[in-house]
Amino acid sequence: DQLRMIRSLSKTDGVIKAVQMDLPFPVSVNTYYRHYNNRMVISARGRKFRQEVEQRILASKEGLPVPLFGDSDVGLSMVLHPPDKRKRDIDNFSGKSVLDSLIGGLYLDDSQVRTLHVEFGEIVKGGKLDLICTRI
Repeated sequence: DQLRMIRSLSKTDGVIKAVQMDLPFPVSVNTYYRHYNNRMVISARGRKFRQEVEQRILASKEGLPVPLFGDSDVGLSMVLHPPDKRKRDIDNFSGKSVLDSLIGGLYLDDSQVRTLHVEFGEIVKGGKLDLICTRI
């Protein structure tokens, strides 16, 4: 099922310790925001990415509380699998668009992200993001 994104989840004493999930390849921060009437707003592509992440979290939560980590601090580990061989700046695909899209699904606010590890992986048709979120 394409909406399922949680691949594994570890718990200790009923508390979620870590979640491993598949996400769509992120929207570049360069296209995530747009200027509109002298304001910075999320672009249509950015809104679509956020909606897809939100839908996947809700479809795969299976009775778990959302956000999964509540107000706890978390660490994120990301492997970006680009859809093709084009050159990409790692910081354009691993920052604001991803962290903001996880608000409400994994945590209450992206200020809870205390560690962040990002790397590029193999090229995957359509692209994808492998994400591990761990309670700190």
